[in-house]
Amino acid sequence: MTAINGKFFASGSSDSCLAILSFAEEGGISVELEDRIQVYSESYFEVEPELGRTPRIIRFNDGSLFETTDLDAFKSFESQLKHKPFIAWVGLLERNWRTATASVVAVGVFCVLFFMYGIPAIAMHVAGVVPQSLRVKMSEDTMRLMSKTKVLEASEIDSERRDTLEKVFFDAIEEGGFSRDTDFEYKLSFRNAPFIGKNAFALPSGEIVFTDDLVEACSDEQILSIMLHEIAHVELQHGIRSLIQNSGIIIIITLAIGDANGVSNLVSSLPTLLAESHYSQKFEIEADSFSCRQLQNSGYSPDLLGDSLKILHEGAIEMPLEDLLSTHPSLKARLANIEKSKLSRSELRN
Repeated sequence: MTAINGKFFASGSSDSCLAILSFAEEGGISVELEDRIQVYSESYFEVEPELGRTPRIIRFNDGSLFETTDLDAFKSFESQLKHKPFIAWVGLLERNWRTATASVVAVGVFCVLFFMYGIPAIAMHVAGVVPQSLRVKMSEDTMRLMSKTKVLEASEIDSERRDTLEKVFFDAIEEGGFSRDTDFEYKLSFRNAPFIGKNAFALPSGEIVFTDDLVEACSDEQILSIMLHEIAHVELQHGIRSLIQNSGIIIIITLAIGDANGVSNLVSSLPTLLAESHYSQKFEIEADSFSCRQLQNSGYSPDLLGDSLKILHEGAIEMPLEDLLSTHPSLKARLANIEKSKLSRSELRN
């Protein structure tokens, strides 16, 4: 029977006494002290991993520990433990730098793949099961926040133009069948937004907002192409997916450490995050392609979207590395995608 001489430290004490560690007849291990014998079952102790030639330590659930410098005897003892696989694996890593390096690289690759594919997949699933009541609350809170901070103000577009565009909007909703199989509550809104300029955005609930500057710069047909682009963001729930992807790691860490206050703070800050979030280049390209298909199926030219994008990009400076550095694809990339998205006659909806 393996017996190991060492020192025993009682819980919370820096004083030690001589002790002998061995396997107990009834299972587990025993620590023989001067005045008693302590027996611990396998679930009541943990062996610290081997670290070079430093003393080996066993920690017990009552806060006490056993320490020994008899490394050879301890290695023999450890080899007989039934719950040693993880400890042995850690020890192997610490003794073998190649294995340790390979493990670090493997963890790094896993993290990269998780961020590239895992979080987007989780975001897509979560976005699909978010109830409409929560989408509506997030959207209303976001609009309230943007109005309170004077980012959005009352629209100055005349009622006749607004009525015309609302008809264009709901005709597109009806023709595309977008409200038949979903619970999105489609709504068209107009706001004066001097700080934003020519722009439009979609909220998760189905509300789509156009700024006065964009309405004044575009024809009704060009507005339609942008409406279809924003409808795509709603149908594909790009807003919530972006929100999850952009803050996913924070949410995961917060949940992992069990920080209830952190989770509560994150939930309360969702409207702000949603207002400040940007769609990825992938989501913008998806929405552009969606708009092109719907335009062609309705008998319009997909070039309408290209013309609208040119208006949106007026005054913007195209940078050589824009595709890499920006959350939005460059105008050049989006126009090229529009050309690729054009349907042949056989692909058009009958």
